[in-house]
Amino acid sequence: MGITGGDSGNGVGDGVVNKEKREKLRELALEATPGEWKVASDLPAYAIYTDSGRRVVQTPNQNNRKQWGPSYDTHGIDRHSDAAYIAAANPTTLLALLDRIDELEGMTPTERAVPEGYVLVPVEPTFEMLDAASTESVNKNGVMNMIRAYKAMLAAAPGAGGDV
Repeated sequence: MGITGGDSGNGVGDGVVNKEKREKLRELALEATPGEWKVASDLPAYAIYTDSGRRVVQTPNQNNRKQWGPSYDTHGIDRHSDAAYIAAANPTTLLALLDRIDELEGMTPTERAVPEGYVLVPVEPTFEMLDAASTESVNKNGVMNMIRAYKAMLAAAPGAGGDV
């Protein structure tokens, strides 16, 4: 089964890409011709090559269609878009996507939702946040430093742990 169904014989189909299926995709990508792929067109046939010039896939053209049989007819199908899609889904791209999925799955929901350098804080400041702002940010002349007040409030926010 393919990723979205169909019988491709690779054991990764039904539309659900769980960890087991990602590992099978990783295995298939590692066994495939490495590197970026690109499309070369010799209408009505298309071929996909690696950057080193190795042909990975080719659709039949008028000369070899008899050899490949009638099931490889290209009439009425936009083979260029199919070939471009296959080339874009090369092993390098697929492995990068699988690595990113694994990375995201290893994060907590908060780590995925909050960009680096940001923290979650309540909409309304807590008493502890206001107290920290007033006690930590006033200099010896009684003037409030807004940056110190802000940092003190963030450090006192629930769940911040003083890491700000």
